[in-house]
Amino acid sequence: MQVNYLWPIESETINEFEKKWHNATGTFGGKIIPDTISVMFGRTLEVPESCGGVARFTFDYLCGRPLVLLDLDWSSALSGIRILD
Repeated sequence: MQVNYLWPIESETINEFEKKWHNATGTFGGKIIPDTISVMFGRTLEVPESCGGVARFTFDYLCGRPLVLLDLDWSSALSGIRILD
């Protein structure tokens, strides 16, 4: 698993984030769509932006609303995630 941390949040790191996102989604054709993935025990998670198993979320989307740990078990449905801000 490849892990990247881009810090601090400024124009240069945001541009690098966008570049990595476009590289990842371009591998799968670049068509970015919202999706709903199955997580565990019949639960689902709405994915605002996804493409070929790669998803993009904002930090607030994942951590600023009521979710349970099971909602965040996307390992079987997604091959990669990008979290912005």
